[in-house]
Amino acid sequence: MVRNSKFWGPGSWTNYQSKNRQNLPHKERQAIRELKANSEINIKKADKGTTTVLMNKKDKIEKGQIQLDDKNNYRPLETPMVRETFDRV
Repeated sequence: MVRNSKFWGPGSWTNYQSKNRQNLPHKERQAIRELKANSEINIKKADKGTTTVLMNKKDKIEKGQIQLDDKNNYRPLETPMVRETFDRV
C-alpha cells in the first residue's frame, strides 16, 4: 500500500491530533460554561448510563437532610467518636 506523502508525511498524525477539534456547537459550549459557573446548581454524572444530572444545591441539601433526619436509617451518636477513629487510623 502506497500512502500519499502529502497526507501521511512525517508528523502528520501528531499534527492531526494536536488540533483542537470541538464536537459541540459554540452556543452549546457557551451554555455549558454558564451552567458550570452557576454556584447554585450541582452538575454530576448519573449513577447509571451516560446521563448528566443538574440539581439545585438547595434542593440537594434539603433531600440529604431529610435522609439524615429519618430515625429509621440514622441515629445520632451518644458521644462523638472522632478521637476513637483518630486513634484507630
